[in-house]
Amino acid sequence: MFRGHSRIISDMTRRTLLFTAAAAIPRLGHAGTPVTRPEISAGTSPPEQVWVTTPDGSKATGILRRPPGSGKFPALIFLHGGLGTLPVNTLREQSLTAPTQCRALAAGFVVLIPTFRKRNEDPQSTAALVDCVAMVRYAKTLAAVDPESVVVYGCSGGGSLALEIAGEEPLAAVVAEEPATVLFTGMMNRNTPKAGALFQPNDSEPISRDPKKYYTADFQQLTRAKIRKIRCPILIPHGDRHIINRVNELIVIPELKAAGKDVTELPFPGEPHCFGFHGDRRIDSAAALFREVQKYLEPRLQTKPRPVDAGLIRQVILESDEGSGACGAL
Repeated sequence: MFRGHSRIISDMTRRTLLFTAAAAIPRLGHAGTPVTRPEISAGTSPPEQVWVTTPDGSKATGILRRPPGSGKFPALIFLHGGLGTLPVNTLREQSLTAPTQCRALAAGFVVLIPTFRKRNEDPQSTAALVDCVAMVRYAKTLAAVDPESVVVYGCSGGGSLALEIAGEEPLAAVVAEEPATVLFTGMMNRNTPKAGALFQPNDSEPISRDPKKYYTADFQQLTRAKIRKIRCPILIPHGDRHIINRVNELIVIPELKAAGKDVTELPFPGEPHCFGFHGDRRIDSAAALFREVQKYLEPRLQTKPRPVDAGLIRQVILESDEGSGACGAL
């Protein structure tokens, strides 16, 4: 986990923050309005563990929840951060209680939360990408899913994977919240100095502090080749506190725009790393972010989400979190 809390705002980001409408999004929970998490019971929408055999013979796994009802739904695939694999019980708990994932289900999305193979021995291992692409392709085969309305939402290391997937598989859109593009660009790799026997997110801090120093011609070529393959729209929500944003601000977003890609930034001033992905801290801003994600996705989905009947939902009041929250991992 990165520990730095210093503000990372360049002239470009300052202009974005000043003139974006997102800066004026009202924060829920003010004026006495409680922030809630929609809860759909496990009996109504059971969390199912699913397994997928990957092309290299491995087994990818995740937790799947479907909205009640028949017909086709759009799908939101949530990719966690970090360089490791999450226990299935953690994925199941997230599907039942993480506010953002619960909001997606209640809004009428099939929700799939996979995990993937570790990248802590070699940050450029393609095994995690292979697992995630296999999961996306599996989701498209489900009878309840419209394969033309599949979205990948990742944060940090998961956001970097989301951008990689967008170059490998057709998607309706990608939501990459503060993507850890030290991975996407190849700048964090097995030759990066590390503090321990295995790579940790902190090991990428020197790159994030001065990304242009590390963005050599070889990494430019690699990054631009990946970007050329992307065909779907990209939404990049971000705060302005985490050092991880420097690589996106100085390198990746300019490269996406130079390549003519459909990329939209959604800044949330003052918010810490991955504040919206789970939605269980900075809860008012996370709720506001999900509303903006819904607005962004609506015109880009062939099959529109159909909100779950309110009678099947229990609204759980969330405790307000006025602290900054932990910074989160890659």
